[in-house]
Amino acid sequence: MSVHYRLTPEGSRFTVQAFAGGLLSFLGHSPTFAIRDFRGAVWSDTGLIDDARLEVVVRTDSLKVIGDLAPRDREEIERRLREEVLETDRFPEVMYQGTEVSASRMAAGRYRLRIGGQVSLRSVTNFLQVEAGLTIFPDDIRLAGEFALRPSDYGVKPVTAFGGAIQLKDHLRFAFDLLGHKEGP
Repeated sequence: MSVHYRLTPEGSRFTVQAFAGGLLSFLGHSPTFAIRDFRGAVWSDTGLIDDARLEVVVRTDSLKVIGDLAPRDREEIERRLREEVLETDRFPEVMYQGTEVSASRMAAGRYRLRIGGQVSLRSVTNFLQVEAGLTIFPDDIRLAGEFALRPSDYGVKPVTAFGGAIQLKDHLRFAFDLLGHKEGP
């Protein structure tokens, strides 16, 4: 019995945090960005969780700084993210395709998942394993967890300010709580 869930930004939370480093890191920001525009799906042709597949596609120009920042700082951080880091004109999307799923049942309708798959960012594709919790409701699912990745693994050069006295570390932390709606019968 095939099942298919469509993941939506509405009712979901998806963020990425960068971390400041360098001599003057105490002056720098460790910005958190909300991922506002993505699409995705979770499906299984057999209806079994271990056979499930996951796909998430993020629009790179949809990331917005969240938290308390001066408007000028917010605009500068978002501009540098679009132009220097993600190069959104050249690379408009980031894609994750999870094809290796293992599940452990925690309670009725609740599972701990280990999802292995490929993430494609800036025309570079690497394996990424994600740990997540899955909650199944009658017509919806929630998939929640965290993962980290290194921007340098995808050809992203270190971002610096003040002549290198502030730089972002080669570590990003993603957190997600994604809502999926059942499609079909």
